[in-house]
Amino acid sequence: LGQGARIKLSIAEIDTIKRHDLKAYDVVVLANPPSLDSRDARSLEAFVRRGGGLLVTVGEQVQPTRINHVIGGLLPRTLRSSRLAGDAAASTEGRDRRVAYLAASADEHPILNGFSHEDLAALKQVRVNTYMLVDPAPTSGGKTALSLDNGAPILLTKSIDKGRVGLLTTSIDRDWTDLPIRVHFLPMLVQTIRYLARTQTMNSSV
Repeated sequence: LGQGARIKLSIAEIDTIKRHDLKAYDVVVLANPPSLDSRDARSLEAFVRRGGGLLVTVGEQVQPTRINHVIGGLLPRTLRSSRLAGDAAASTEGRDRRVAYLAASADEHPILNGFSHEDLAALKQVRVNTYMLVDPAPTSGGKTALSLDNGAPILLTKSIDKGRVGLLTTSIDRDWTDLPIRVHFLPMLVQTIRYLARTQTMNSSV
């Protein structure tokens, strides 16, 4: 993943991790994982501590208690439960109230390097309908890159030994957010992967 290099993807089911040599990869993405067995969790921890990057995204399949049990020590914050954005008392007729918008963190995160004021303004138009609550006590040294306008973290990172871990507390598809159809989604994802792989981030202008 050097500057200008193309990102090569290898897609696998969660229960086939043990068949892959993680040393061959720079970053592993766990997208909406239902669970992990303890052996896979140990492999991922070793991978991160050696310098690998790990990105975990959530969704309907994620069971916080199970995920916290196997990889909670790797996550920037442990997971709590999913929550509908906006006013919980909103009626069916007022479903437009059940939405929150993205906001950049007060202290700019390296993932956002290269994003102009216009880019950040565009990100603030992203709508999030559902997200996962996390432990409010930042005891593990994690850092927030993106949050919601209500202050809830959406994208967090954490350094562990030589590696880095990212946590997206909403879905990476359109189930919980319209982020994937926004023009800045791909640049943001690429910069996140480059950050986790400890390579120079690319300019996000599109």
